[in-house]
Amino acid sequence: MRRFLGIITFSILLLMMPHLGEANTKTIQERIDEAEEGEAILIPSGTYEEALFIDKQVTISGEGEVLFKVKHNKPAITIAADDVSLENLSIQYDSDEADQAAIYISGNHNHLESIDIKTSKKAVLLDEAHYNVLSKLTVQGDASLAIKERQRGIDLWKANYNTINHTQISDTEDAIYVESGSDNVLHDNSAANSRYGYHLMFTKNSELYANESYENISGMMIMGTNGTKVYENNLFDNQKNVQSLGLLLFDVRHALIENNEIRRNRIGIFVENAADNEIRNNDVANNFVGLQFKQAEDNLIHHNAFTANVVQGQAEASMDNLTNHNFWSNHTGLDITGDGFSDLTYKVDPFYLHVTNKYPAFRLLFQAPGFNFLEKMMHTPIEQQLVDDAPLMENPLLPTDEPADKSKTILLISSLLFVFSLSIIYMGVKQS
Repeated sequence: MRRFLGIITFSILLLMMPHLGEANTKTIQERIDEAEEGEAILIPSGTYEEALFIDKQVTISGEGEVLFKVKHNKPAITIAADDVSLENLSIQYDSDEADQAAIYISGNHNHLESIDIKTSKKAVLLDEAHYNVLSKLTVQGDASLAIKERQRGIDLWKANYNTINHTQISDTEDAIYVESGSDNVLHDNSAANSRYGYHLMFTKNSELYANESYENISGMMIMGTNGTKVYENNLFDNQKNVQSLGLLLFDVRHALIENNEIRRNRIGIFVENAADNEIRNNDVANNFVGLQFKQAEDNLIHHNAFTANVVQGQAEASMDNLTNHNFWSNHTGLDITGDGFSDLTYKVDPFYLHVTNKYPAFRLLFQAPGFNFLEKMMHTPIEQQLVDDAPLMENPLLPTDEPADKSKTILLISSLLFVFSLSIIYMGVKQS
């Protein structure tokens, strides 16, 4: 009897509120289509194989483990509206279309957070989309593909005022690619095992800070930009190719490069066809070439530390670059005035690079005494040398709690040697 009454009661409820019976049978797309503007849609744990098209302001959140496993000629998720929030989802995406994205965004002021994407296609494409925030995304490309066959992780095309932060991207073509956009900010991201970690093309007023890029072919490629700021990034172990770089500035104007750590790359900083940029307070260490110029003019390079690079620097067809007041670990300076700058000019002579490029077998003699002797007897063409007229005596990037006053020590020793020499001369003259 109780069971019969329960069935009757449930049937009456279904007649009065039919949506109770439909809630578990509706697709996510149907729920989006029926949602009011601003409505929150919670997706229960589970695996879903449908592609979503979002054309209204909604918040979509996953409860527990929510996976969209989609193979489709359209994106797994399309956001064609403004002020959409998407969070706590995982996406596995594949498509027969060559140039497709797991998430396609054409709207503005959208917020994506805590989304895990695995795909051999583009993970996210912002297409003329502005003021969006992408935070805490994880993008995993297909490591089995050759780099030339991979696609970009996050791709911005003519997109302005977007922020990408705290993402982790690996095994893509370019982890984050920005073209023809302005005022985009990338910070606290990580890029690895890709062609380029961060690739900017024809952008204005871009800002990259606190990112890391490692084990890529090149760390950061800044090309054809104006007003770019690059600071507090960590670019290391980018040396998968003979042309690998930590940071490239190509056809760049009015960039500020400061407080970056650039270590163990094939070339630390390469400045080519670039002018009116400032490079300061960077830690450039243990690279094959620390700093290289090619057809670069009117750049200001100061208060950087170039430490233990095989070749500290090189210039080709470059002029009017100010490279004073840097620290060079292989420079033995003398500070007579005690102002912290060496009174001995430092010429950055890429002798080893010049010889080994012409005679590769000479690489076997790296740091051999005979090679060091040759370097003192010969030099590369003057136009390939960088000159620091007043090098720093101390590394400006080391802690300064108890600085060692080398200049005073050297001055004291020099004075004692001078007095000792005068004494010997005096005694010799007196005995004669």
